[in-house]
Amino acid sequence: CSALQSMIVFVGAIVALSSVPWNRRLRALFIALPTIHVL
Repeated sequence: CSALQSMIVFVGAIVALSSVPWNRRLRALFIALPTIHVL
């Protein structure tokens, strides 16, 4: 359950960055979410 909460925190933080292009946001999500899931 805490891993899911951590993923949602990262998703919210990455989506909130309006000055960053979408391709960099998606790349950050694809790096962060599997890493949290594995840990």
